[in-house]
Amino acid sequence: MEIYLVPLTKYAEEQGVHRTTVWRWTKENTVDYYALVESGKKERKKWFHSEELNPKRKVLNIGLPI
Repeated sequence: MEIYLVPLTKYAEEQGVHRTTVWRWTKENTVDYYALVESGKKERKKWFHSEELNPKRKVLNIGLPI
C-alpha cells in the first residue's frame, strides 16, 4: 500500500471543490494542512493533519485526523 502526502490545493482540485471550501471544513486561516491518501484500495481514505478534531470535516468525507 502506498501512502503519500497531497498538498491541500491538489486535494481540493481532485475533490472538485475550491481550496477555501476545504479550508472552511478544516481550520480557518491555516495553510499547512495536507491530505493523506491511501492508494491501493477501492475507496481512498483521506485525512487532514490536525491539532484538534473538527466534526464538520466529515461533510467532505475526510476521515479522522492523524
